Amino acid sequence: MLAQCLLRARRVAAVDADDPVARLEASHRRTRDALALVEALGEAVALDASRTGVRDAASWLLRHFDVVWRHHRDDIQRHVVPLLAQGRDAGRGQRWQAQAADAASAWQAVRPVLQGLAQAPAQGPDSLAGIAPDALRARLAALAATQAACLRIEATEMMAPLARALDPIASAWMVVDMAHRRSRRLAS
Repeated sequence: MLAQCLLRARRVAAVDADDPVARLEASHRRTRDALALVEALGEAVALDASRTGVRDAASWLLRHFDVVWRHHRDDIQRHVVPLLAQGRDAGRGQRWQAQAADAASAWQAVRPVLQGLAQAPAQGPDSLAGIAPDALRARLAALAATQAACLRIEATEMMAPLARALDPIASAWMVVDMAHRRSRRLAS
């Protein structure tokens, strides 16, 4: 199960680089794959923290939530929330901001343990940084729940108003800004 989830998470589908909504939705798909991997990792760690694949899964999740999810969150904060605030949809952006703060807190509770798993999986339970496997599973479940809630708000409350609000100039600016910020971060 863990290996299958990791293979699916590593898969990157082509996306229209000139469509910011499509780019955000592609990020949603990748995060849903990451959440499946979070669940599989919780099950694998409960069985044996030194199990094959745990290190790769932990490393992939670190990269996803430290880089991909952070970029996505920044894109929503920088582009979507302000567009929604200009119209009748400001409450949607505020709900997302509160949920994103919860998701960030849940990530910070899981991140150090994943770093330990990624760096020293052969150590077994010691790589959990003193956290019992059940406690780690609870933290992983909290991460999955808060992330899923963010995705639900984005998919059901934010993407359609965003698509309606984007004129060609705003859309082009969003695409350029998204690409520029990613290339700048990769260069540093």
